[in-house]
Amino acid sequence: MKILAPIILISRRLMKKRKLLVILIIVLLALIFLWRQKATRDQVDEGLVYPQGSLQAEKSLQQALDAKSQDKPDQAIAFIEPVYRGDPDNILCLEVYAWAKYRQRNYDQSAELYQKLVEKSRTATYLSYLGNALRDTGKNGEAIKAYEQAIELNINFNTAYQNLINVYKAQNWQGKKNLVAFLQTQASNTNNKVAGRYLEEVLKQ
Repeated sequence: MKILAPIILISRRLMKKRKLLVILIIVLLALIFLWRQKATRDQVDEGLVYPQGSLQAEKSLQQALDAKSQDKPDQAIAFIEPVYRGDPDNILCLEVYAWAKYRQRNYDQSAELYQKLVEKSRTATYLSYLGNALRDTGKNGEAIKAYEQAIELNINFNTAYQNLINVYKAQNWQGKKNLVAFLQTQASNTNNKVAGRYLEEVLKQ
């Protein structure tokens, strides 16, 4: 037992050192995390502007895109706002900014940005996103118009059809005859096989 006593003592000391090491690592990781959060917040400076075409703007835009791909709207906002201030007509910048505002549930600002985006690049996808933002602000009438316009640009756009129908469904099918009329018009196009299918579903309601 006397022989084992020093070994036990050394083992206990090593265990204490390991616990201290683990605690130090945890503290260090926490400090790194806080530093990165602060660095992100520091970028959200109302006076910070990255000039159009500058290296800072290109780098920050890429960081915003990376944040978007990782579904991190707060980080995307931090990186994109200085770029937007320097180049408010940049399509890619507008797209990221509108997406981030939507993911933050700031639907009013998101709708404004998507409206601006549609004015600069009128695509079915952007119109559908605009419809989503308008719908979530309670502007169902405007959302319906946006979805219809998206469908008119892309007659096979299933997501737009579904979103359009869901707006009517959410309001207990109020104005259903308008939906039926729109789908009938779309279905009359011999190239449109999608509208007819959705029309059949709506008529069953």
